[in-house]
Amino acid sequence: MIALLERVRPRIWYSTTELEWINADLSDAPEEYKIYFKLPIRIVTNLPANAIMRIWVNSEKVVDAQGNSFLIYAYETDTINVDEAIEYSEGIRYVCKSFSLPVSFEVNRTLLFNYTLEYKISFDSAIKVDAVVVNGHKYELPCELWVIENTLLNTSVIPTFFEGQFTNRLFEGWVDDRGTKLGKLLVADKPMKLTAVWREELNVKNIGVITLVIIVILIASIIVGLRKRRFM
Repeated sequence: MIALLERVRPRIWYSTTELEWINADLSDAPEEYKIYFKLPIRIVTNLPANAIMRIWVNSEKVVDAQGNSFLIYAYETDTINVDEAIEYSEGIRYVCKSFSLPVSFEVNRTLLFNYTLEYKISFDSAIKVDAVVVNGHKYELPCELWVIENTLLNTSVIPTFFEGQFTNRLFEGWVDDRGTKLGKLLVADKPMKLTAVWREELNVKNIGVITLVIIVILIASIIVGLRKRRFM
């Protein structure tokens, strides 16, 4: 039989030594011991209702949870972990920076795991370039980047200009996989597969030189022809 010396009120106490053992045969028993309570912990997230998240208690998987509010049971010394990144759909994921939180009965029995929405943005070019530049950072092509939703991207390539014998190519921006032409400033509001757009223009310098050479040749031919006719 266990005799309680003091009533334990759950909203205030979660462990106690104020218990006394009295064995039926009056044999010796521990004078003091602790009782640990496993209480409900509310897990709250900002994930979509149909997203699936895994929950661990002290690295032991508890459940695959769907939605944004769950109830589990844990001790005060436990640590709750969730997925650091969740692949929601093609090119869309949710990332949690603080994916491991300790349980504290005294502070709060509700743990909030805040996720950030990210989109996959891919870059490529039909013309070989050294790198793509996104917000000052260089990446080799082709490349894929995970970007936080609504991030403004200032993009370019290196080099932006190619000189040809008759035509030059100048980097203008991007076109997505649906054929929509975009500029150099982009907003990450959805997954995107981008290919560099190049504008072709005549190489005026080379064409001018070639034209001058042709004119000189024509003039020389005319002069030679006139001289031949003069001495005939």
